[in-house]
Amino acid sequence: MDDKVRRFLNPAEACCPECTDELREAMVCGRCGKNLYGSPGPVYECLMCEAFYCGECWEKTGEGERFTGKITTWFSRRNYGFLRSRRFSHDIFVHADDLDFEPLEGKKVSFELEETSKGLRARRIRQQ
Repeated sequence: MDDKVRRFLNPAEACCPECTDELREAMVCGRCGKNLYGSPGPVYECLMCEAFYCGECWEKTGEGERFTGKITTWFSRRNYGFLRSRRFSHDIFVHADDLDFEPLEGKKVSFELEETSKGLRARRIRQQ
């Protein structure tokens, strides 16, 4: 959890009353809509889209959830490339092991997401 979120979890030390009210309205789970302000459980913030999630929904994030995008770059000699999705602000890594089709730049795909130590990786990629 980054310092910004940690400060939000203890707003008396980091926010004036006006900002506390604004934070109370903004700090809702991006999946279930639960208000997370002052939540006793863990609160997570996605580094890509900056949405907040309660602990229960964070564990479910990515389980079967499919996203769409386009392959933007493909290095055929190295068997990897990148795709872009409107849902995320950064390109997402793609490896040939996760494909069952010939990857071409500009091809529309759907995929599941995995967070790795090196960043986001598309998994179970299907062409659309």
